[in-house]
Amino acid sequence: SLPQDSYLKTKLRQLIKEKDSLELSNKKLLSRNRDLLDSITYAKKIQRAIFPDPKAFQEIFTNSFILFDPKDLVSGDMYWFEQYEDTTVLAVVDCTGHGVPGAFIAILAYSLMNKILSEVNVKFKQPSELLSELHFELTKVLNTGKTETEVKDGMDIGLCLINPEHKLLFFSGAFQNLYRVNNGNLEIIKGDKLSVGGGNYGKKEIFRFNTKTINYNENDAFYLTTDGYLDQFGGLKDKKFLNRRFRSMIEDNHHKHMSEQIEIFKNQFSAWKGNNEQVDDILVVG
Repeated sequence: SLPQDSYLKTKLRQLIKEKDSLELSNKKLLSRNRDLLDSITYAKKIQRAIFPDPKAFQEIFTNSFILFDPKDLVSGDMYWFEQYEDTTVLAVVDCTGHGVPGAFIAILAYSLMNKILSEVNVKFKQPSELLSELHFELTKVLNTGKTETEVKDGMDIGLCLINPEHKLLFFSGAFQNLYRVNNGNLEIIKGDKLSVGGGNYGKKEIFRFNTKTINYNENDAFYLTTDGYLDQFGGLKDKKFLNRRFRSMIEDNHHKHMSEQIEIFKNQFSAWKGNNEQVDDILVVG
């Protein structure tokens, strides 16, 4: 009938209009996603340009590796190193979160480390004092204590000052440990259970991390890692990799060249992860 034809035509026009509107919205969404991805991809280039070149690390320590595998395009994990005459400074850093928020904190951390881990400071201060200074600088920048603008973000750091001439290594850790293999025996040198930033732990003059002093031998091996590797779910029972397996991997392979070890670390992680999603940024330094 005519009224029904008219109703169907009206309904069809309405559906076509809604379809056109949805297609337009979809195009806008795709365009915004593309712009966002382009921005983050460019941010990745900036972040990689800021981070030190791993090849420069191998010029300092010829038998070494840096395994760096961000979960997203940009990373909340970072490494920092610098050589000052007879001392090399190495920091392995895990900032709160991953992706864009983590990357913001990582770039801030990099800037603060350039300021605090200067040649003068490194010559006259212990790594524990340097971590304390990093803590107070970060809490100051992030307005910790001001409730309206407070950001309770921080970072876990393993900080080493290494003097090859005297075979001395000074270590201080903020929720990070140092793994040392000496004469075939694995030792875990524990850091403090405190983060850098992420909370106000008291006045500057009483806030202290601890420094561990290690007289090392030529053939000793050292490892630092953020928690991404240990926290990865996988295996037959879909459980975390955990410290136990990480220790076993070091014990089984520490005698091999670091160029071989990095491949073992990569392959072991990939096999453990399987089809699971990567849960966090990965950073291991050997």
